[in-house]
Amino acid sequence: MDRITQLQDGIDQLQHTMLTCIDYLHTRAPLLPTSTDIPITKKNEIAETEEQLKATKKELAGSFCRLIKQNEILIESLPDLSCTEESQVSFYLYIDFSRV
Repeated sequence: MDRITQLQDGIDQLQHTMLTCIDYLHTRAPLLPTSTDIPITKKNEIAETEEQLKATKKELAGSFCRLIKQNEILIESLPDLSCTEESQVSFYLYIDFSRV
């Protein structure tokens, strides 16, 4: 698998993880008042305890940061912008021939 495809997969994983984080926080966090004038009249039935919420948020943030770091490493491994098109083509041809 080439680096561009790996980067695309990494970005897809990052998007999926972000969506998972947002969904988790939306569904599992307890309801909090936004104003002292408006009381909370409902309770989030599937809300987790503060300890569970804190631990899961920490785990999700760690996972998110690892994915970002992996994507940064892949981006840094791509050819520099100062490379000419011919040198990039020859580099990728060299990679293709070395696989055979």
